[in-house]
Parts: sequence; structure tokens; C-alpha cells
Amino acid sequence: MAPAPGSDLDTTSDGEGAGLRRQTSMRLLIVEDEILTADYMQHLLVELGHEVCGHAINSAAALRLAESCRPDLVLMDVNLGRGGDGIVAAQQILERFGIRSLFVTAYGDHVTLGRAQSAGPAGVVLKPFDKQALAVALEGAVKSGRLDS
Repeated sequence: MAPAPGSDLDTTSDGEGAGLRRQTSMRLLIVEDEILTADYMQHLLVELGHEVCGHAINSAAALRLAESCRPDLVLMDVNLGRGGDGIVAAQQILERFGIRSLFVTAYGDHVTLGRAQSAGPAGVVLKPFDKQALAVALEGAVKSGRLDS
């Protein structure tokens, strides 16, 4: 018997994402300085059934939006260019608001990933990513209980 539509076990039927499992809907904040990457991420998150409550391109905006929209999770780019350090921003968001970050980064080296651990991340997604990689990382963060500080 197929799961009820909208249930946590409902599978997508969009061909490309066939077999992906929907998970509990979350409020998510995107912190990404590259607008095309942020738009792509938002598109995928909405397709996965999540709500994107905001998009910040720098550390200061990330802190303001985290305070105002109180997301369940922040999808944080590690390198925000001139907009600051995503790891530092994630640490500040965790300390001030108790909200964890899922790092989305092109930097998979040991030094960067080691630094990221100091922010108590809910996980890491390496760029380039696709819908399935994002879904798996989000599901992993929820199942492991890493959304609570």
C-alpha cells in the first residue's frame, strides 16, 4: 500500500528525484554569497517541501535573519567572500540563538572541515550538490538529532 500523500514516507514523482523520500518540513535560512547557487538551493528546498524563510549574502545579514525568522536550520556557505566567514557566523548563530548550521561548501579539505566542526554543524554538503545530496544531508541532520543545541 502506498503512503498517504504528504506523509513523511511519500516519494516524489518528478522523474529526476524519483525515490527521494520527503521529510518533515523545516524552516530554513540560506546564507550564500553566490546568487545563482542560492536560487538553485532554494528551488531544491522548496521541491523537497521545505520553507525558505530568508537568504543572506553576508555574516551580518545572516545574524539578523536568524534572529528574525528563527529557522530550524541554517544552510551556511563556509566562504562568504567579502561578506565574512561562514564558520564564524555559524558559531555566532549557534551561541546566540541555538540554531545549528548545515555547511554547504566547495572546500572539502581537512583544515576547513576541522574548523567547521567548532561550530557544531548539523552536517556538511559539498558543492556541487544535487537534490538527492541535499535531501540526504537534511534527513541525516534530523534523524541524528543534530538540530537541537
